[in-house]
Amino acid sequence: MGMVTRALRRSAETRGAQVFLGSRVKRVIVKGGKAVGVELDDGRTMYSRVVVSNADIKTSMLGLLDPDALPTQAKKSVESLKNMGVSMKVHLALDGLPRFREGVDMGLASSSIIHIGPSLEYLERAYDESKYGKPSTRPFVSLEFPTVYDATLAPPGKHIASMFVQYTPYRLREGDWDDAKSKYVDVVLDTVQEYAPNIRDKIVNTHAYSPKDLERVIGIRGGNIHHIDVTLAQSFGNRPLPGWGYTTPVDGYYLCGASTYPGGGV
Repeated sequence: MGMVTRALRRSAETRGAQVFLGSRVKRVIVKGGKAVGVELDDGRTMYSRVVVSNADIKTSMLGLLDPDALPTQAKKSVESLKNMGVSMKVHLALDGLPRFREGVDMGLASSSIIHIGPSLEYLERAYDESKYGKPSTRPFVSLEFPTVYDATLAPPGKHIASMFVQYTPYRLREGDWDDAKSKYVDVVLDTVQEYAPNIRDKIVNTHAYSPKDLERVIGIRGGNIHHIDVTLAQSFGNRPLPGWGYTTPVDGYYLCGASTYPGGGV
């Protein structure tokens, strides 16, 4: 996935763009109703003809704009968007590829994206728990081994496992993610172990992002990888809001990324 953003950067730079890393945007500068640039946390200002934000819409419109830059009704519409995340990421550093249970083609499994969700009833029960603030007892897990495609991601003979896990509600009914995360990783591993019995024997290290981590580390409000829920009311011409598309009520200020149509899928 990192190669996608590297390719975008190279393409932009060949056309004269400058890329600044580790430079947090403090606010979008609006003058006379038009976006004219951005101010960075370190006090620097960058002026431009247009400003395009890839941050989630709530950060873009409520966090980066001065309070009086957005019409009241537009502000209410943004605030009403549903954006509570229900997924987490779990990464494993492995001493080698795990063994899969009898009947599973090892070569095919290790080179594929494995979806653990045996039935619609399984998925429905997993989601139903999350509606009441409880992470799925038996979660849906999407598992892959990126090092099978790109051996440079790990030392020789070592591997990485990447897992996308649902459903893990942003707001827990009991406790918080800082306390619950490590225990829930065990639930995820229990689920994977049913299909790869020796997965735990191969683990060298574990790293996980809860919905709260996605908010803190990446800056996505609500920890929603799609920025806002992908529901019928928030899809197609309604995404992010009816009549917006990639534009905003602020002249010269545009949105891109997962908040806009067609959403966060790659």
